[in-house]
Amino acid sequence: MRQLLYKKQYRILFTVTTENDQDNQGIVQIHRVLRAAQERLQDLSQLRGDDEI
Repeated sequence: MRQLLYKKQYRILFTVTTENDQDNQGIVQIHRVLRAAQERLQDLSQLRGDDEI
């Protein structure tokens, strides 16, 4: 999982998988786009949405 900080307002979480074909193409899967938070995150599972309520 990778993250991209965009304009200091957005955090984009994504993964990149590469295909083993002749064109060297890959797949980018965007998991979450978050706007700047008011609180600090305690755990990575909060970003993925895995936390239980």
